[in-house]
Amino acid sequence: MKHVAWLLLVTLFPALPLAAQGEDGVKVELKPLRAAIFGHQSAELLLTVTNSGTKPVAALSRAQLVAPKCVLVAGRMDGPERKGQWAELVSKSPEGSWSALQPGESFSLKFTVKLPESASAMPGPCTLQWVGRAGALKDVRSNEASLSILDGARPTLTLETDAGPVTLELWPDKAPNHVANIVSLVRAGFYDGTVFHRTIPGFMIQGGCPKGDGTGDAGYKIPDEVTGGEFQRGVLGMARRSEPHSAGSQFFICVADAAHLNGKYAAFGRVLDGLEVVDRIVAAPAERERAIKPVKVLKAVVELPKDFKPAELKKV
Repeated sequence: MKHVAWLLLVTLFPALPLAAQGEDGVKVELKPLRAAIFGHQSAELLLTVTNSGTKPVAALSRAQLVAPKCVLVAGRMDGPERKGQWAELVSKSPEGSWSALQPGESFSLKFTVKLPESASAMPGPCTLQWVGRAGALKDVRSNEASLSILDGARPTLTLETDAGPVTLELWPDKAPNHVANIVSLVRAGFYDGTVFHRTIPGFMIQGGCPKGDGTGDAGYKIPDEVTGGEFQRGVLGMARRSEPHSAGSQFFICVADAAHLNGKYAAFGRVLDGLEVVDRIVAAPAERERAIKPVKVLKAVVELPKDFKPAELKKV
């Protein structure tokens, strides 16, 4: 019976182009608020409806827009037919409605869904697509939004910046104390409001200084860790001075391979999603490696796998 229902779903809702629009000019965009989540977590989504036509759109209720089943999920192993399953609404259906949506107007709604077990149990990318169920949006589809399902073995760090989000996986198996340090600082809100003060094209971007000029730290230092990790494009490291055991809060992300750092600094993570944001940051105007208008970290968030406990933080 499950197999039959699956095929029926695809028949009723065949694949549409990435950009979908209703006959009256209504366009719907779906965006995950986090680029990557663990399988046991729910997905927070932002739905934006825009009237790009020339006539007003009739009343739209929030309950119609965010129905108990309004998001299709398709995994990378689903085959060319792009078979999908419905995600289940977790958040409460929003209330209220708009009497009319005038040409050029738009509005956004946030809601949360739980992915089907088949998708949440399979690490890797999946696609999400909102499907209209009633009124002017009946059978209208949003874009196909990408969401990565993490394998659940490693923590992740998401830097919400004013240039876009960057999500990194952390490597506690390689550098447990470096991971414990950055997890502790993130949980304390240390990085919120800091900037990427140093940018070097062809090398790296650096942030994590509370003073914003590269002279500040967390008020303590941590011991060096020899990880054996290679500094390749997207790899995360902890900045320090030339003397040993001098790392504290400042970190860097490589924008290109940097083999000369191997064995000298601790590689303790890598970018999972958002390398294009890193590239935008390093390409911004700078003088003598200092960003003229530094990109700001609006908020840093750490997500831990189930039953994961960071190592006890060691300081020097």
